[in-house]
Amino acid sequence: MEAAQLAKQRKAERDEKRRQRNLSRQGVTEEEKGDGADIDAEEAARQEAERLLEEQKKALEAIARAAEREKAWFMAHPHKFIRHPGEPAFCIVCQEKENEYWMKKHREEEGQWREGFDAQLMEKVENQEGPCRECVELELKPELLQQAKETVAAEMEAEERLKAEESNPLKMMGRSMKGLKMSSMKLFSAAQSSGNKSPLAPNSSAIDDNDEEAWPRELARIKKAIVGSGLSLVDPRGKSILPKRPPKKAAIQAYVPPVLTEGNGKEEDGGDGEESGEGDALGMRIRVWHRDSAGNRANFLGLVSFTEEEMMKPPKGMRTYPLRKDPAVVELEPTAVSGSLVVMLRATHSDRKNGSNSHWRLEIMRASKLAPIESVPNGMPSEKPPNVFCEVYYKGPARTDSKLTPITEWTLIAHTGTKQNTDSPQFDKETDSTLMELPPVWTDRDIPRCQFDGQVQEGGGWVPRNQIPPEQEQASPGSSPQSSPKRGGNTEKRFPFGAKSAEEVVQFRNVVKYNELLGKEVQQRLEMFKYAMTAEERERKCMAQEERQQRATTLAIELARSGALVAKQTEYSRVFMRLLHLVQSPPNILARLRFLMGEESRGGAQKVMCEDPATGKVFTVISTPILRKEDETFMLLQMNSLFGIMCGNLVRIVDFSVHQLRDFNDKGFSSVDERVAIGVLDYIEGITVMQFLERNWENVTNDGLRDLLCQIMNGIRCLHQAGIIHRNIHADAVIVELPNTQNAIKKRTAARPTPQQKQAQRSRLGTTVKPAHQIASCYLGDYWFLHNPRSVGCSSSQGRADWGAPSTMPPEAAAHSAAPGSSGVSTSTSRIAAVVARRHQSTADSSGMEFAEQGHQPHQKLGDKVTDRSDIFAFGVCLYFWVTKGLHRSLPRNSRGEVDMDTVKRNIPLKWNKWLHSLFDMCLQMKPENRATSKDIHTFLSSRFGK
Repeated sequence: MEAAQLAKQRKAERDEKRRQRNLSRQGVTEEEKGDGADIDAEEAARQEAERLLEEQKKALEAIARAAEREKAWFMAHPHKFIRHPGEPAFCIVCQEKENEYWMKKHREEEGQWREGFDAQLMEKVENQEGPCRECVELELKPELLQQAKETVAAEMEAEERLKAEESNPLKMMGRSMKGLKMSSMKLFSAAQSSGNKSPLAPNSSAIDDNDEEAWPRELARIKKAIVGSGLSLVDPRGKSILPKRPPKKAAIQAYVPPVLTEGNGKEEDGGDGEESGEGDALGMRIRVWHRDSAGNRANFLGLVSFTEEEMMKPPKGMRTYPLRKDPAVVELEPTAVSGSLVVMLRATHSDRKNGSNSHWRLEIMRASKLAPIESVPNGMPSEKPPNVFCEVYYKGPARTDSKLTPITEWTLIAHTGTKQNTDSPQFDKETDSTLMELPPVWTDRDIPRCQFDGQVQEGGGWVPRNQIPPEQEQASPGSSPQSSPKRGGNTEKRFPFGAKSAEEVVQFRNVVKYNELLGKEVQQRLEMFKYAMTAEERERKCMAQEERQQRATTLAIELARSGALVAKQTEYSRVFMRLLHLVQSPPNILARLRFLMGEESRGGAQKVMCEDPATGKVFTVISTPILRKEDETFMLLQMNSLFGIMCGNLVRIVDFSVHQLRDFNDKGFSSVDERVAIGVLDYIEGITVMQFLERNWENVTNDGLRDLLCQIMNGIRCLHQAGIIHRNIHADAVIVELPNTQNAIKKRTAARPTPQQKQAQRSRLGTTVKPAHQIASCYLGDYWFLHNPRSVGCSSSQGRADWGAPSTMPPEAAAHSAAPGSSGVSTSTSRIAAVVARRHQSTADSSGMEFAEQGHQPHQKLGDKVTDRSDIFAFGVCLYFWVTKGLHRSLPRNSRGEVDMDTVKRNIPLKWNKWLHSLFDMCLQMKPENRATSKDIHTFLSSRFGK
């Protein structure tokens, strides 16, 4: 039995352990599931964010593409490229279109900015209000507190003086008698109580009683306070000198607003007892007033009155009552009363025994056709403040502390909100407080009844039962004191903070005044900020106007300066189009080229820059007239040798061909029949070596200059190895192309370089290994044989066409420097005219084979003047011009006419090392055989010795 029990116990333990393991595995699985769910949610959120970001990027890219398309359509135009001397080429029409496009976008942006400026300004002012208040409190809190205490002390002192004046017995029930129509008995009682003499009634007048015109003038001499009080003025003899009112003239006095008496809010005014219900114990009056821009009550517009009979049995529904005059209102310039008032008065409770009403509900609906004082048509917006409101006066039973208290005098109990004086001003019972439940009740709370809507009248008063102001529970900065809800018993003022002592009242008034001063200071600073923003906006407008004028002036100056060049380009365009028309069997590439710009040439050739619309590449087209068969053969030999050169420092020849050119006279017969060579070369848009050195003079080092010269000499070496003499090396023949620059002319978009071209690019030995953006590529062009096809030592030209640029002419070619073909003076004559002029001078020559042999042998025989060493001398002249920063354009000579090497070396700036002296010795030798070859100079520049 014990063994069986032990086995059962062990089995139970094993089951429990198994159960615990299963539970733990389930817990881990659930935890892994929860973690996996969290990971999936995070991954989904990340993917959603990436998707939204990608959509935003696509939307921005679409907007950018749309803007680019719009600009491209706007900028589409036929180009007119021109080039000022020493400046890169540019299109004058592009500048006009860019200026027009900028003006268009500028106007659109300016209009959008002006539309949103006011809203942006208000938003900035609102955002600055909080920080400005904190800053003012931090800076001026002690000063503002002290100023608030001084101001409150002065106000309380003035209030004490006013109370002392009001305690005078001549004050009727706490109010001055000024403006009140007091009876003689009341005046006598007041004078007796004060111990003064009784006022004397006027018994004589200083003027004639019937003189109505003199009475206002005499009355104007009397103090207004004395006239308004009704008292007479007595001279020392006891005779009254107050002028007596004429019997047929109404009294002229300024209107004094109705004054409420202190105890029960009575108002002293006159009126007819019959019409206005003056003798009734119950009645109601509604006065319509005009309010000026300052918020003061101005012109009286009319009166609607309800007698006791109408109050006891009011008519049903809305009624329209015509407005009439009020005899109690006297104005200096009265306004004609017109229009009507729509009112609904109904009884809510009645006495069944007596059949009389005890509660009423009054609602003022609208007015119609009031006197036109600053009136506004219906539905039209107005910037003027609202200017029409109504006052309600009541006389009859009222309630005070649940007790019935009769009001025996006309008392102001409510007024409506102010509306615009339209043709029919509509009053809203919710916002304008035009719904009133009568009889009125007394409240000690502050009543929102003052000149402006939203202000309060402190001290309590009579109000309709549905317009009792709410009780203020908490104190807020700048809030007014709150009265006790009951009039009887404790009549002390109760303030929001629960204070009753005079010290706490003063403290409360100091806080209110401090908040008022703080608000004024903040408002002043915000106004200053707003004024500064407005001034900044004015400055921005002035700057925008200045920029517009500057752009217009710059464009006008450029158009005036480019007028002659544009006319010359027009002539070049006509010549090029005539060439395309006259040439026989033109090459395919020439047929699809579009003219961009023409350039001057030293020889008789025409040089034109063209664009291939299909590929966007820009080429240079040179057309050279050929007068002799030997010239054509020489050009073909030179061009075939140049086609085989793979050098990265030479301007590439794209196409070359010789064609028949045929022109016709006005009879239709051929007048000129000649040969013309057309060469198409790559166009290199860049700057000259001198411009490159001037821009980077401080940054170019000795190694950088050696690299630059090594590229130039590499191009000369490749020409000499191919048996070609350049014969036109000058300072502008080498173009420096800078990487990552946007040119005015479309950048040539060469195809992907072949392995041979890459090898040729690497063959520019001597260049320092630098990043691609720091390498300046040099290209040697302006080959002379494309301008003048005559070979060296041609018997027809007598050596006048051996050299092109006169500024770099070597000594061996100086004897023929005055030749027309090498004078360096640019000719712009027509090619056809030049052919016609030379037609009769060209003769056949039998020495063509000699020149063909010279094309492959740069070292000519002793009778030739120009050799490959002539290019080395021209390179030395250009080098002297470059390293002196353009200060010396020609070489110094001694008395024998030789180059003064000592002067040359003295003029070299000190920033260049001695290796430059050795380079000048290698290039500027007078005898050609003493000069180094292009290969030797290239080896010297690419090596690292002699630095």
